[in-house]
Amino acid sequence: MTDGTRPVIDGSEGPGTTRDERITRLRELLSGARADTRWARRLRVNRNSNILIETALHAAARLSEGLPLSDLEQQLVDQMAQIVTVEEIGEYGKLYKDAAAGTAGLFPSAVPRIELERSYSLADYAADQEVLVRDILAQPNVNIIDPTSPPRDAEPDTLGPGSRDSEEFIAAMGEYGSALTVVTGPSLDAEVLAPSTFTVKAHRFLLVRESSDEWGAEEFYWATGAGSDEAAHREYRSPIFKDLDAGEYRDFGTGGILFQGRVDRFCFLDIESWEEDSGSVWEEISKFLYKVSDGAMEASERGQASGVRDDNAQAAAGALALFGVVTQFVGWLFSLFENKDDFVVHRSFGFTRAGLVALSQAAGDPTGLASYEFNGGSEGHLRLWLQTTYQRASEPGPRHYALSMGGNGTVYGSPYAGNVDQSFLRVPQDDGTTGIRSSYHNLALSMDSAGVVTGRPYAGDGDQSFTLVPQADGSTGIRNPYHNLALSVNDTGVLTGRPYAGDVDQSFEVIPQDGDDSTGIRSTYNAAP
Repeated sequence: MTDGTRPVIDGSEGPGTTRDERITRLRELLSGARADTRWARRLRVNRNSNILIETALHAAARLSEGLPLSDLEQQLVDQMAQIVTVEEIGEYGKLYKDAAAGTAGLFPSAVPRIELERSYSLADYAADQEVLVRDILAQPNVNIIDPTSPPRDAEPDTLGPGSRDSEEFIAAMGEYGSALTVVTGPSLDAEVLAPSTFTVKAHRFLLVRESSDEWGAEEFYWATGAGSDEAAHREYRSPIFKDLDAGEYRDFGTGGILFQGRVDRFCFLDIESWEEDSGSVWEEISKFLYKVSDGAMEASERGQASGVRDDNAQAAAGALALFGVVTQFVGWLFSLFENKDDFVVHRSFGFTRAGLVALSQAAGDPTGLASYEFNGGSEGHLRLWLQTTYQRASEPGPRHYALSMGGNGTVYGSPYAGNVDQSFLRVPQDDGTTGIRSSYHNLALSMDSAGVVTGRPYAGDGDQSFTLVPQADGSTGIRNPYHNLALSVNDTGVLTGRPYAGDVDQSFEVIPQDGDDSTGIRSTYNAAP
């Protein structure tokens, strides 16, 4: 919750707008008093994607009246309550109720306004999705790319084939502040159609045009969330790239992994570009990117549940449009409590498996590189190169060491197999940390002050308290905050606790596993010979 002056997300201090500032900002938005501001303009042009914003405000109005909330309304209120108090949410509802007649330009035209007396449920949302998807996909900031088609640019750029984004699409992205892109490819043969492991990595970016901000040197960073229909998800935050001038390139180095995991039919990736002029809001953004990743997976599941089983661009486009609705809601939440609008642009991708394979085999570019435009209008224009590779399910992969725990409490590293010794449950604890338990052996991961790692019966004490830390390469560090040590595995598979450095020995993948709702904890870099 919050003390009413500084937003708090999961107990962490936010970048700081006051309650009065947030109330004023929302009042002006709903009344149209500041319709000419950048964030208000972008909300209006994106009205077809604002259904969850409307539902959240409708839920807040019902909350202020003491009316019961639907399943969807309760989810949205719970999400807002991670930032502000329930009392403040009620104030949002009163503003919305008073201004409802004048808010039509903010919300989807194809969905009738919701009367206060009626709740809006997940079933209602599902019934409206067809018309919402239709209108979103008709927008000029939506495109479909086939990597096997000729690039838009007559000449290749310095990193391979040119961009496939049209000038009209790039301009619309600047106006909307966002874009949706489906990447597809030719039909695949039966072997390639088997579930495969894909990696999408940020390789390099170019500052095409500087922002109109006159505060000094350009500084940018990237934040992403990704998910697939095989329950693989990943969050990433880049380093801050400082002192940039138009025409300069910057590399992501050995990190920059935006997605890595199995894909059956679809993978979704949301990429956001931010300026770093007045302090990072990454701690807040990262927590919501977990929600975005979940939204990606849920969109994938909806695509499968609808009976669409062929790997085609239209199915991916529909699911991506719904994913865009989730990211639009997340963006609106941030717009309420950011003191300075450092957001540049975000672009959401829906990759079909055929598209991922085509990218990894792009003609004339064996590295799998492809460039994408990120036009933020007056906030600047960047071009980002992504590198895509894949490994067929039938191909043996690296035997990365995984956290393993025997029934006698021995903790060791062994090649990842997803077996009972490698199956763990993450348990939220009262102090905000996480316990890591083996449900099969009824033991929990423990690390003492000397760095000795064992398994013993769960007590939730200081030795069994861990924090999962997102790292710059997209991996996860597993820290014990009481002993100031981190889980480490060396290149021979030995597990210990040592001071946190975020290096290759302390970089892990947290992998959802099938059948038992457990997770595996696998080394990102260290593999058995």
